[in-house]
Amino acid sequence: MGVESKFYIIPQASSLRPSPQKVLDLIVALRSKAFLCDPKAVSFAPDVHGMNNGGESFTWTTGSRREKGQGSLDDLLAFLVTHCDSDVLLRWTNSDLARSGLKYPLTILPESDEVYYDIDFHLVAETAYHTSEVIEPFHAIRCACGAEIAELKPDDSDPFYCARLPVMCMKCHKPNEYENLSMTYRDPWTGEEKEGFGGVTYRFAVVVDCGKNYPDRTAQVAADFLGIIQRTLGVKTREIRDVY
Repeated sequence: MGVESKFYIIPQASSLRPSPQKVLDLIVALRSKAFLCDPKAVSFAPDVHGMNNGGESFTWTTGSRREKGQGSLDDLLAFLVTHCDSDVLLRWTNSDLARSGLKYPLTILPESDEVYYDIDFHLVAETAYHTSEVIEPFHAIRCACGAEIAELKPDDSDPFYCARLPVMCMKCHKPNEYENLSMTYRDPWTGEEKEGFGGVTYRFAVVVDCGKNYPDRTAQVAADFLGIIQRTLGVKTREIRDVY
């Protein structure tokens, strides 16, 4: 069994990357239900969210030259509009759940006096292709038209640390439907293998990064948290837990 864990919430269609406005809509919706911190709230504790020098409640990082920034939602919207073809990582840090007053995005709390985690939004220029000891690679990577698909080498400043796959098929010029490709998931506690589809392939993902402070094997993404994502983006999702 690994020592760290992440939960990926991914649109069923691996080629979907929401518009900048939809990303902001999702932030606002998650704030309204206390899953993301609101700097205007009376209970907001800047140090819990890594905001000791002021600013908003999140940071962003791009793949291009690892540019980092923080600002208001309006600043973020302007940034996303000008970086629609870039890798962008948005991060909300919570170093103490109890002090933050927020809702935990998973169904079970870790057995810890101080629960911490990050909530990340991944916006990917191509298609992220994440594998691990429990998330195996696809059995074969082909477009529905039959064309073989080759992996792409990510940029050296890749904020997501994973392989890439092209969004479009070079032969039929349609979006590659990685959600239909078969793969194997291995239970990190029992080693039991389960066949699945799509793996961790996406152009957009919401990631709950628990680090070493993760709940037990039965934990899932909380229904309220998942429902907000699905309703706001208007999509079906697939959820995958990685332990590494």
